[in-house]
Amino acid sequence: MREGFSMEKTAQARRGLNLGGKQTGKRIAGKKRKRLSGPAAAALGSGTALGGYVALLALLAALLARGTVPEGSLTGAVMVCCALSALAGGAVSAGRSTWRPMPAGFSVGAVMAVILVLGGLSAPEPPDWAGQGGALVLCALGGGLLAGFLAARRAKRKRHH
Repeated sequence: MREGFSMEKTAQARRGLNLGGKQTGKRIAGKKRKRLSGPAAAALGSGTALGGYVALLALLAALLARGTVPEGSLTGAVMVCCALSALAGGAVSAGRSTWRPMPAGFSVGAVMAVILVLGGLSAPEPPDWAGQGGALVLCALGGGLLAGFLAARRAKRKRHH
């Protein structure tokens, strides 16, 4: 038997007891979810945010074509879609990352903002960065920041109870 290895420790690890050191994951529905490194969690959260953003924009386009959403409220709806998708991706990142929740959530908003800026710069007619283009970037940053803030509050509440 290896030194420092005991059947008791492995049984405790199977039950999800913390044996010291960093927490490697949390139990969800009886299965242990593995924590990811900061960059890996940020990549997972960013993929979630961008996928959610594309799906919400497709839904918005369908609602617009059907006449459910008026064309005048399209700008606000696109910004809400951006903020909600950044919030969802930031929550995924903050929940799975070994980083603290605030930087993990904000990193997703920052990645999304960079992608939006690069998309705007590559467009044939660049957006108005002082108006709607800048507001869209701020929605992405704000959604990621809000996700980090909410995850930090949740973690703080769990520690005190």
